[in-house]
Amino acid sequence: IKTKKEIQRSLFHVYNFLLIYLKQKERLLVRNKNNCLNFRTAISRYTFVFLQAMDYDIEIRYQKLKASLEEKFGEGMDVQAILFLIGVNELGVGYRNFTKAEKTDLFHIAICTLLEPYGYYEFEGRDAEEWPHFKLNKQLPPLEHREQQHLLKESMLDYFIQNDYYVETVVDATDSDKKIA
Repeated sequence: IKTKKEIQRSLFHVYNFLLIYLKQKERLLVRNKNNCLNFRTAISRYTFVFLQAMDYDIEIRYQKLKASLEEKFGEGMDVQAILFLIGVNELGVGYRNFTKAEKTDLFHIAICTLLEPYGYYEFEGRDAEEWPHFKLNKQLPPLEHREQQHLLKESMLDYFIQNDYYVETVVDATDSDKKIA
C-alpha cells in the first residue's frame, strides 16, 4: 500500500532521475553550442510534464472525492460547494439558512482551515457566537488560477481523509482495491 507521500516521493525521484540524465546529456551538448537551447527546452518540457502528472494525480483523486460527496449530498458539488460544506462543518452548527455575509464567512473559515496545516493560518479560538477565528501567519505567494485550484483540491483531500470523512481506494492491477489513509 502506497501512501500519498510515497507516491509523491516516487514521482519526485523519477523527475530527479530525468534531470540527472539530461544534465549528463548536457555535457555532450555543450560542445555544440547550438544544442544548448535544446537542452533547456528539454528541461522545461520535462518539468512541465512532471507538474502535469502531479496535477493529474490530484485531479483524479479530487474527482473521486467529489463523486463520494455527491452520493451523500446530491449532484453539483464543485469547489465552492465543498468549501461551503467544510465551512459549515467547522462552524459546527449544522445546516441552516445563512445570510450572504455568513456564507462569505463560511468560505473564509473553510479556506483558513484548509491552509492551516501549510502554516498560512493559525486557529485563535471562537467568539461569543461560536464562530471560529484565525490569525494570518504568512502571506500566500502569488499563485496562478491553476495553482490555486491545485492547492485547494489537495488540501480538501487532506481535510476529508484526516478527519475520517473519506477513504481513498487505489486500484492495483495485481490486487483488488487497496485503501489509503
